[in-house]
Amino acid sequence: MALPRHAADSALYAGVMALLSGVGMMGYSISNERLLFVSAVPPEKKTEYMAVFYTFTQILMALSPFLAGRVLAAATGLDGRAYGVEFDQYTPFFVGSLLLVLVGIWIFSGVSERDRLSGDTP
Repeated sequence: MALPRHAADSALYAGVMALLSGVGMMGYSISNERLLFVSAVPPEKKTEYMAVFYTFTQILMALSPFLAGRVLAAATGLDGRAYGVEFDQYTPFFVGSLLLVLVGIWIFSGVSERDRLSGDTP
């Protein structure tokens, strides 16, 4: 949303942002898996909780293309400008992604790894 539309440099900026996003996603993925497998899930409940977690995430991954298609179809014709920002039918996805990232940061900021690891206190 922040890139200048139809500018010659937009492809370069998008490439740099995709590179930074890829680096950030690798770091997030590694830390997310470590938090999930090491400290967030109790060892005695790991099988049950992880089965539910993976089932739920796979159902969401299977349904998300259909939901995205419905949102795109509903947003067809959405075009305009507000407060100096142009928006179109893809804007709800960018705004929704940003909001979900902020909600995720808020949720995970309350998770402390020190709460679960017993022998690792200073």
